[in-house]
Amino acid sequence: MMALIQKDLMVIQKQMKVMLGLFCLMLIVSYSFQNVAFFSTFIVFIMMQVMTAFTYDDMSNWGRFANTMPVKMHQHILSKYVLALILTGIGLVFSLPLLFIGGDSILNDKKAASFILLGILTLCLILFSIVLPVFIKLGPNMGRIILVAIFLLPTFVYLLVDDYFNWTIPSMKTIETFIYFAPIGGLLIMVISYLLSVQIYVKKEF
Repeated sequence: MMALIQKDLMVIQKQMKVMLGLFCLMLIVSYSFQNVAFFSTFIVFIMMQVMTAFTYDDMSNWGRFANTMPVKMHQHILSKYVLALILTGIGLVFSLPLLFIGGDSILNDKKAASFILLGILTLCLILFSIVLPVFIKLGPNMGRIILVAIFLLPTFVYLLVDDYFNWTIPSMKTIETFIYFAPIGGLLIMVISYLLSVQIYVKKEF
C-alpha cells in the first residue's frame, strides 16, 4: 500500500510546488491583515490535491491495471484515504507556525486561531468523507460537481429557511466543546465513508 501512496505523491508533486507558492502568499496576507483565517484556508487547498490524484488515475485507466496487481482492493481505497490524511497533516503543520508569528492580535488570540484550525480540519475530514465515495462511484468529473454542490447547498438552504426560523447562538462553552470534539466525529464519519467506498469499489466494473 505504501507504493500506492508513493505513486499518488509522485503524481501531485508538481502541484505541491504550486501549493508551496500559495503557502508563501497566504502567509504574507495573514501577516498583513493580522488574521489567521486567510492562511488557514491553505489546508483546504492542499487537500484538493487528492482530487488531482483521482483525475490522473481516471485519465490513465489506472483501475484496470491496479486490479492486476497483487494488492487487495480495499488497500487501493485505503491508500486514497491515507493520502488525504497525510495532506491534511501537511496543511496543519504549515499552518501552525502562524500561531507564533505576526502581530499582537494573533499572539493574544491563539485560542481563536486553534478553533479555526480545528474547524477547518473537521471540514476537510467531512468533505473527503462525502466526496471520495462519489469520486470512486462516478469519477472525478461528477465528483467536482458534487464538491461545488456541497459548498453551495448549505448556503442556499440557509437563505431559503432563514426567514422561517429564529436562530439562537449557542453559548461559548457549548461552541468550545463542539469544536474540541468535532475532529473525532470527523474521523468516525471518515471511517464509515471508507467502508462505503470499499463496497462501491468492489462492485465497480472496469
